[in-house]
Amino acid sequence: QNKDSPMIRALSIRTMGCIRVEEIVTYLCETLKSGLSDEDSYVQKTSCICVAKLFCTCPQLVKDNGLIDRLIEMLNSGNSIVLSSAIVALSEISLLSGNSYLDIDSKLLKRILIALNEANEWGQIYILDALITCNNKKKAKYAEMIIDATVPLFSHINPAVIMSAVKVV
Repeated sequence: QNKDSPMIRALSIRTMGCIRVEEIVTYLCETLKSGLSDEDSYVQKTSCICVAKLFCTCPQLVKDNGLIDRLIEMLNSGNSIVLSSAIVALSEISLLSGNSYLDIDSKLLKRILIALNEANEWGQIYILDALITCNNKKKAKYAEMIIDATVPLFSHINPAVIMSAVKVV
């Protein structure tokens, strides 16, 4: 395992993700695979966001390296930061590609609603936005669960959280 601090690992991933040079992008895929599997949640979070950035410029490279599949696996994370970051990345990739990579089933919905309470305010916004856009035929069955988890956010200090919560309901 890498002996650098998690902050150094995350910053190196973030920096590499900002460099749009083909030679760097090739190395970035291996770094992202490592970052998505890192033991530190901050490194995983940064890697998720970087995958979405990379998809903007090199979508085929992201697909060929299995990074979308890895993001989908990360939806099983018990860490709210990692879960919300994977949701953000998959939502962005879905929007850019026109394909839906975020399939919210009942198990994932329960994890998402737990993470909604644990996430920071920006994570909450991303999770709420994902709940708004998900295409789940069983959504009506779980509407009460979603509303029960969302209504307490009406009194949040951040107006963006409140607006996202209102949109969900």
